[in-house]
Amino acid sequence: MLRFFTVYGPRGRPDMAAFKFIDKITKGEKIDKYGDGSMIREFTYIDDIVAGIISAIDTYPTNNKVRLVNLGGGATHTLNNLIATIEKHVGKKAVINAMPEQPGDVKITSACQKLASKEIGFKPEISLDEGIRRTVEWYRGCEYVKK
Repeated sequence: MLRFFTVYGPRGRPDMAAFKFIDKITKGEKIDKYGDGSMIREFTYIDDIVAGIISAIDTYPTNNKVRLVNLGGGATHTLNNLIATIEKHVGKKAVINAMPEQPGDVKITSACQKLASKEIGFKPEISLDEGIRRTVEWYRGCEYVKK
């Protein structure tokens, strides 16, 4: 069983933060930032997730037990860091709509990947900076987002 941590990248869900922020910052629209932006997530680029899935398919458990394997980006980042990285690659400052913290939102999500490394040889390769650069590049060439 594979558990993914905050996946983003080309063809990603438009309701997820990375895509939504790239779209709105590019268009000069406000983005909702909940709390002070210090919440922490482990953003994972889609190519790393695909590599992890392929590794898992090609690997058989040594003890025939079902395992829960976390696939994450290898580093954690604050929401503020995500926004700054998107601003850098879009070339515009975000217009922030400050919102209160969302009830029930956790302060940090992070993937322990010891089992992923040991069992399937998973090691994320794409940094947040490189992943956002690639996603912005895809976004700029994508016709359906320009409507």
